[in-house]
Amino acid sequence: IVQGQVVAQSSRVNASRTRIMTYSTVQLEKALKGHPPSTLIIEQPGGTVGNVHLHVPGTAYLRPQGQYILFLEPVAGSSATFHMVGMMQGAFRVYRGRNAAQLRVVLPLGELSTGTQAAPLAQAPSLGEFQLKISGVLAAPIVIPAGAMVPVVIVSMEFQGAGQAAVVARTTSDLFPSKAVVIPAGSQVVGSAQR
Repeated sequence: IVQGQVVAQSSRVNASRTRIMTYSTVQLEKALKGHPPSTLIIEQPGGTVGNVHLHVPGTAYLRPQGQYILFLEPVAGSSATFHMVGMMQGAFRVYRGRNAAQLRVVLPLGELSTGTQAAPLAQAPSLGEFQLKISGVLAAPIVIPAGAMVPVVIVSMEFQGAGQAAVVARTTSDLFPSKAVVIPAGSQVVGSAQR
């Protein structure tokens, strides 16, 4: 999760000449979660090449020089190229409100619901209010209901004696253990195992 400004943008046809892709270069101002590079590239389907325009419904249109808070996931095999999480749901435009000193955030779906019991953010919250809400959600642990089946691949295991082990694994598919929780494929899971 990052805050940054779009400093460059280009569209081109992919190597197999089957689709148009748009690449937005973002200069980071702040990393809210993770350790991304200071400049990163966001790859999205759609764009304009020559007189051919491809519009993909649900894709966030990032404006050159626009400032955003972005929810991203790395493209496999690349350390600087990312995809938007949830397409337009992963891009929150930051703009100056009526009070020019205060930055506000546009919520693409009109409100931000985090799956918690707290009231959702509505309309255009201040940047500080938005960051506080995101920080609270990130700090809260994800609780998987007892008895939930979680398909994983074990990454490492440390034996702790008498048939007990601490396990680090990654999920192999997207999981929806409850209405409020989504665990994407590839998420790290830490737990204990018993033989």
